[in-house]
Amino acid sequence: MSDNTLSAGSLAQLDLEYFYKDGSPVEGVDYIVIDNEGVEHTGSLANGAASLANLPQGKSDVLLRATTQADEQKLIQLRKEFNQHLTFMLDEIRKQAAIGDAIFEKEDFFTQWMIETGARATGLYQGAKSLVTGIADLIVLGIDVNISVYSACFRMIDAVASGDKQAVKQELETILAFSQKTTSALSQAFELLIVLMDDEDIRNTLARFPYDYIEAHSYVEKQRITGIMAFEVLLAILTGGVGVAASVASKSKHLANAHRSLVKTADILKREQLNKTISHTVSPQQPKLIERIDKPDATLQPGINRGVTTQVSARAHADYLLQNLPDDIRGNYRAYTNADGKVIIQRLDGTKPPKLRYENGALITVSDQIDVFNTISQKLKIKHSNLDSAARKRLKTLETARNNAVAQRDAALLAGDSKALKDAQKAMRLASEDLGEEAARIYVQQNYPNAKPLNTKLPGNGKQGEFDQVYITDDGKVLIMEGKGGNATWGSRIAGEERAQQGSAKYMDSVIDNYTTKLDTLTKDPRYGKVGEEAFTKQVEGIQDMLDSLEDAKLDGTLEYIGIQQKANDAGLIDVIDVSIFDIGF
Repeated sequence: MSDNTLSAGSLAQLDLEYFYKDGSPVEGVDYIVIDNEGVEHTGSLANGAASLANLPQGKSDVLLRATTQADEQKLIQLRKEFNQHLTFMLDEIRKQAAIGDAIFEKEDFFTQWMIETGARATGLYQGAKSLVTGIADLIVLGIDVNISVYSACFRMIDAVASGDKQAVKQELETILAFSQKTTSALSQAFELLIVLMDDEDIRNTLARFPYDYIEAHSYVEKQRITGIMAFEVLLAILTGGVGVAASVASKSKHLANAHRSLVKTADILKREQLNKTISHTVSPQQPKLIERIDKPDATLQPGINRGVTTQVSARAHADYLLQNLPDDIRGNYRAYTNADGKVIIQRLDGTKPPKLRYENGALITVSDQIDVFNTISQKLKIKHSNLDSAARKRLKTLETARNNAVAQRDAALLAGDSKALKDAQKAMRLASEDLGEEAARIYVQQNYPNAKPLNTKLPGNGKQGEFDQVYITDDGKVLIMEGKGGNATWGSRIAGEERAQQGSAKYMDSVIDNYTTKLDTLTKDPRYGKVGEEAFTKQVEGIQDMLDSLEDAKLDGTLEYIGIQQKANDAGLIDVIDVSIFDIGF
């Protein structure tokens, strides 16, 4: 007998068994057994089993494979294809947006305001309609909305991003329980998700794309689709548009290709999850290698996880909208429900305009709110990627503060805690204001690094009738900066007999007049010039210096009025700073 020949006593049989824990066989699996002598034995499992005779006793490696090298190469290709189809979807909507924005810019400013207001009302109505047959991202309705659905949509996207399959299942069950989304559509989405979430790149793409897609729309279109949840965009991709016919994404000609790539990717990933490598000692005492795995459960059971049944009323939503009005008019309104169940907006001082009405989930002015609109002579964009690391870090810190406030808002909504909701809304507003002002400072630092800030803060706690920031550059130019963060838009104030929009020359002159009037009072204050009140005196003198600089710049034609917007949604910051150079006649 040669050295390579083994006696019958040195050989043993190995039985392979690969089954799900419910007893059903794992199908479509090949095996490779590398025995103790390094020899490979290959074959396929039949009904989850195979038997190999006359294997050398000792340690063997058993490889169970449901995928091939060709599958791995195909997976790389499919990832690229999926991202490419998503890019096509973004490019498609951006081209449409460019046309829409160009048309919008050519409209007169009164018409622009009417278009914007109408778009928002339409979007809110469609969002409400979507909630009746599906999901919306805002509490918008003349009827009460179940907050379980509202919050589940936000948490759903977060759960996808974190890879928490159990949380995704729970949120989908909540959505299924409280909306009219079909079981088949949500089950189809979940069946794909539980496979795709094991791939970190695809998981992150799925969590981020809905917000990128909404942001790519034109200005007016974004107002119209405000009521469509990011969840709807994700569901459209996962189902190929089934059950989300009203969704903007369902109308993309590239959606079917993106969905097809996902299905093919999921098929490979699903089989990849069956791959196992197991060490086993072949011997008469251990004749079997038995592997048992859990079968993926994509069944949604809406009756089990019904969550919280708190309802958010239309009046509560009206209160929320009132809290986000401009500072100079916010306190003049209260919302109440009349005997017919209709939400009424009451002015505490009926002589102060505008008169408001709550309609289709929005506050609508009964008469024209803006008499004098701003004129934008130039628009610029600053990408976050072009900022230095210190600026990006400051924005990131403020983003975290706003995200925390958003989380507090959602928690308060779930708990039905009105006080906590009010506190969270205030925190969101303050965090958004901080974002806008920081973005304004970044713009100045980037373009006028030696600019000197002038005092704009009047004594007291309010910000009404003030500019956000004013700077004087080393060449004598004066910059008035207005910063907006989050979803805030340009405000307005009464200027004489008219309401002027922030960024207009009339608005600017009205604020300057307010400073001048307040300065006259402040210089007569007993604290002014008094020993021990140096801080107060310095603040008042700073206002005087700022007004002098503004007056000189107006005479010289060296005054610029600039609006800065750092937009953000519930997913975080949009990665650009929008700059509007206002036309004030210089």
